[in-house]
Amino acid sequence: MAALVFGIIGGLLFSVIFGIAALVQIRKRGEKGRGLAIAGLTISGLWALLIVTGVVIAAMTSAERDSSGAITESGSLSVADLRTGDCLDGVADGEVSYTISAKSCSEPHDAEVITQFDLPTGAWPGRDAVSDKATSGCEKRLARLLSDSPMVDRLSGFILYPPDAASWGKDRSVTCLAVDTNGGKLAEKVKR
Repeated sequence: MAALVFGIIGGLLFSVIFGIAALVQIRKRGEKGRGLAIAGLTISGLWALLIVTGVVIAAMTSAERDSSGAITESGSLSVADLRTGDCLDGVADGEVSYTISAKSCSEPHDAEVITQFDLPTGAWPGRDAVSDKATSGCEKRLARLLSDSPMVDRLSGFILYPPDAASWGKDRSVTCLAVDTNGGKLAEKVKR
């Protein structure tokens, strides 16, 4: 029974231990419950298969970088793993996102990471305060860093920042992006 319960709730290790122990005892003593033990082991096997499949899919869909850190193959990337110079697709204003589609900057893209900085330590000041600090920090940095870009006329800023107290506790970084003001694709790197 324990093997089945742990199998159902995803306690793989306990399910396997209890399932094998139950099968050994059932064989020695001639007791009932063989079906429950086998069901628990089978469900644990399905959980293991699901986990392995998830890991393989994540690995296959992740963006790849070369030795210099530039993205060479498009794919998913955690917002926490973004670096200055990364080019992205699928950024949307007002959406909370923890993963984003990264791609090579030689392909048309929606945004480019221009710079990153950390907000000061302390208690979560609230979403509006974080948004204000992130916006003012990015505006200053983007104005300075993009002033000599030949595309400066058609660029605007886009900001990724910690959206809630839980995110703030893990990471206070702000990512400043450049996007096309008219919503079009950028065909090359904005900042060289």
